[in-house]
Amino acid sequence: MNKRGKTLSIIGAISVVVTILLFFLLTSERSTMTWAGFCSILLAEIATFGGLVFLESISTKLSLIVMSAIGGGALIAIPLISIAVSLLFMVSQSHAYKVFAAIQIVSLAILVILLIIAYQVSTSVKYTSDKLLSAEKTITRITDKLKMLADDRHNKVYSEKIKRIAEDIRYSDISTTVAADTEIETKIESLKLILLSENDQKEEKANALLDDMLLLVNRRKMEVKNTKQGGI
Repeated sequence: MNKRGKTLSIIGAISVVVTILLFFLLTSERSTMTWAGFCSILLAEIATFGGLVFLESISTKLSLIVMSAIGGGALIAIPLISIAVSLLFMVSQSHAYKVFAAIQIVSLAILVILLIIAYQVSTSVKYTSDKLLSAEKTITRITDKLKMLADDRHNKVYSEKIKRIAEDIRYSDISTTVAADTEIETKIESLKLILLSENDQKEEKANALLDDMLLLVNRRKMEVKNTKQGGI
């Protein structure tokens, strides 16, 4: 449990203890409705702070913005409404037990539904954002490797071609990774070895690899397009 989770646990525990103390200090004649309202208030507090602590424990698996907006908002607003309803029925000493129970059940159902929706949406957003971040890191790694090769004074002969490949990749769709990305990285590593060698066929092999990379960049564009369209 992180620091925020511990803080919420402490606040929740204090809230429950204070509620119990106030209940016994401020009430003398305790009817069935009084007890029902008291129990509902305790459950609302436990649901609020318990839910918030749980959200903190799984925060790394969720989109915090979405979960805080929907889930966190629901965990605060709906229990507050439940507490307000409980206090109203307790003060008025109403005997409409069925109405009270119905309101609390509906409130609980709405809370559960909103939490389920929040969880589904936040996990989906988290997956998409993580996938995008991973793709951006991959493309950055590839273009950085190409830039280093292009800037090496020993590779002036191939510099323009390498820069062209890097630019083509940088300005393509980088929202997802595809099979061609791995092949491009493999070709870059092979190109590094060839450029460091003193082989008689160095220029021929280097140009062949660069041509292969240009083809792979074009293939990458098609793979990304197919992925977006659900073709792969």
